[in-house]
Amino acid sequence: MIRRAAALFALCAGTDVQVVDMYRAMQKPDGGKETQKVENNNLADIHGVLRYIHQEVIVEHAQGDPERTARKYGIDSIARYRVQVKNPSGVEAGAPVPGFGSMFSAFDFGVATND
Repeated sequence: MIRRAAALFALCAGTDVQVVDMYRAMQKPDGGKETQKVENNNLADIHGVLRYIHQEVIVEHAQGDPERTARKYGIDSIARYRVQVKNPSGVEAGAPVPGFGSMFSAFDFGVATND
C-alpha cells in the first residue's frame, strides 16, 4: 500500500491541485446532513446530474403509476461535494495514463447498467 501511494505521489509530482464541485442526485438524509461515510457515490458535474434527473427520474415518475408518491430511488435533492484532484502529469500533457480515459458507465446499486 505504501509503495503504491509513493508511486502515485511520484506520478503526480509537479501538477497543481484542482478544486472541483461534483454533484449527486439523492434522497435527502434525515436531518438534512449526510452522516454516512462518503464513498462509492455516483458523482457528476451539474450538467450530468440535471440530465440524469430529466431523463431518468422525472420521465420515469411521469410515465409510471400516477398514484405513486415518490420519485425513482426517492430522489428529492441534489448534494454538492467539493473535491480536490491532483492528476498525473501525463493527463495534462495529453499522454495516455493508465486508468484515465473518456469511458463512461452508468451505475445503479453499484452495478454498471449500460454495458
